[in-house]
Amino acid sequence: GEEEIPNIYAYLRKRKIPNLSVIAITPDNRKKLENLLLDADGYRLSENKNTYYLCNEFGCQKPVTKLSELQILGE
Repeated sequence: GEEEIPNIYAYLRKRKIPNLSVIAITPDNRKKLENLLLDADGYRLSENKNTYYLCNEFGCQKPVTKLSELQILGE
């Protein structure tokens, strides 16, 4: 849930992954992201839970909803 966002960002900051972008979609920010992202339809909530996309210059990984599901790019 919402408590996962700080944990995911803290975890990723420690990894120091170059060119990493994280798109975090929550039930609360979904509408705002539609106005910011050109292809917002490609980023969806999974099971109405906070959903995270890890992206680099080659594209995005499949979305995850928990820190334990993350597969770090380049590892």
